[in-house]
Amino acid sequence: MGKWENGNMVEAREDQIEKFWCNEHGIPMLSLDGVPNNMETFLFDKSTRTHLSKDPLIPDPMETKFVEVRKSEIPGAGEGLFLIQDVEANDTIALFNGLRVSMDDANKVSVHRDSSHKVWNDWHDEDEMLDITPEYRSVDAYKATLSHKINFSKAPNVHYDFIFHPRFGEIRSVRTMVPLKAGTELTSIYAKMADDFTFLKQIINDYHTYYKLDAEEKVDFLGEMKNTYQVTIWSVLTLTLCMLIVVVMDDA
Repeated sequence: MGKWENGNMVEAREDQIEKFWCNEHGIPMLSLDGVPNNMETFLFDKSTRTHLSKDPLIPDPMETKFVEVRKSEIPGAGEGLFLIQDVEANDTIALFNGLRVSMDDANKVSVHRDSSHKVWNDWHDEDEMLDITPEYRSVDAYKATLSHKINFSKAPNVHYDFIFHPRFGEIRSVRTMVPLKAGTELTSIYAKMADDFTFLKQIINDYHTYYKLDAEEKVDFLGEMKNTYQVTIWSVLTLTLCMLIVVVMDDA
C-alpha cells in the first residue's frame, strides 16, 4: 500500500491481501489487512551509471521470501544464492539490479569489462547492462537485490527474464527453469562480455569514432581496441562453448 505520482512509487509499504473479489460489474477488487509485514518504506529508486541505490541495505520483500545468501556448494565459488522454499518451473524468485552501463563502458572501462557480475538489460534493444561493481558485491554493502550471488553452471536451473519493478524500474528477474526444492543452490549461464550481434554493433560504433580522431589519437585508439576485442571475442567463444555443452548434455 502506498502513494504513486505519475506512475512512480513515492512511498509504499508491504501489505497482505485480506480478500479478493469481483464487484457487480466484474471489476476485480481487493482489501488489505492494513498491518504491514515490515515497517520499511520503499520509493522509486532507479539506478544510473554511477548511482546504485539510496537504500542498499533494505532487501526486497519478495526476494526475502524465496532466497538467501550462503556459502556456495561449488568449490572455490565463495558465496551463492539458495532457495528457502520449494518452487515450480517459471516462478520468479529473485531480482538483478545494478549500475546501468553502456556497451562502450562494458568494453572499455576496466571495472565493467572485467566484471562477471553483469547481465544484459536490453528492454528496448538498447546496449545497456546492469553491473554490480566490486564495492557492492558484499551483502554488507548491498542487499537490495541478490541475483549477483548466483554462480555459473553448465547445467543451470534458472534464467533471466525482464521485470518492471516499482522500486528499481526496468531490470532483470530470475525465473526457475524446472521445479526446485528448498535448499537448492541457484545457477545460471553467463559470460563476462557480449553476444556476437552486440559485438558487431560495437565495432561499427568504434569505426565511426576512429574516423573522427586525429592521426596520433587513432594510434592510441587502435591499441585500446585490440585489447578490448581480444577480451570480447574470448567471452563470446566461452559463452558459445558453454551453450553447446549444455545442448550436448541434453541430447545425451
